[in-house]
Amino acid sequence: MFKNILVPLDGSALGEKALNVAIVIAKAFDAKITLLHNISITSFTSVGASMGEETYQQMAESEVLNSSDYLKKVEGRLHDCGVAQIETQVVQGIPTSAIQLAARNGVDLIVMTTHARTGIARTILGSVADEVVHSVNIPVLLIAAQQPAFELDGCAPAFQRILVPLDGSTLALQALPIASALAQATGAGVVLLDVLPEPVRAGEELATEGAGWAARYLNEVAHTLPPDTEADTVVTSENVGEAIVREAVERDCDLIVMTTHGRSGFTRMRLGSVADQVLAHAPVPLLLLHGDSTEAAN
Repeated sequence: MFKNILVPLDGSALGEKALNVAIVIAKAFDAKITLLHNISITSFTSVGASMGEETYQQMAESEVLNSSDYLKKVEGRLHDCGVAQIETQVVQGIPTSAIQLAARNGVDLIVMTTHARTGIARTILGSVADEVVHSVNIPVLLIAAQQPAFELDGCAPAFQRILVPLDGSTLALQALPIASALAQATGAGVVLLDVLPEPVRAGEELATEGAGWAARYLNEVAHTLPPDTEADTVVTSENVGEAIVREAVERDCDLIVMTTHGRSGFTRMRLGSVADQVLAHAPVPLLLLHGDSTEAAN
């Protein structure tokens, strides 16, 4: 499954909230963790014109050394938790460009913290995570600012239950293999959720039929999971984002895995509405996968 996990860091405690989740996944798949620290020299480039080139260069070199020292400390923490393969990178320039470049060079999962409490629409995750989500074709696991730190049990894999929202489409179903692999590797259970449109009076009978179909569909999907994977199915009818958040809380899920439709959103809903709502309110990380709409159509 995952072989090289990229964790962008900015030196803050908030950014480091991504580390524990990355550790769990890296140990589950014996994957490498690549720690990326981007140096922003904009804080002193504004006065660069008034200083000598030598002074400017010394400041830039100092930033590189400080970043390297910081990453060495983080690397030591990962080693203490049993992560065997660790790479560190210090880069300069635009953060999103550095992450995009890494994504094109062997990284198959990005784990990062968002700096916005209102999700990926409009306020745009502090912009960096939003641009990453929309510009790379590999899975991105997001930990929102308001979420509590993901606790490790003695640095051991800690996923207990993974929530997978489905809607009956092949596109949404593309989230299942990764969710299943994560569940198998960490011993977690899987919760399959289908959220139907909220019924209106004239459509209550149709809504009942739809609920029956959805329950049968989820049971069929559950039977495709490995026999030793504990699976629960849930059918509800309400606001999609609210349902995902509520079920994640009530069922004690610690990860949500969802498929996105290309770069513009989920099947049946826009990324800026559902994912934004989930990320803003769910107390657990959100793993976004870019679904292959061409494959889904076949």
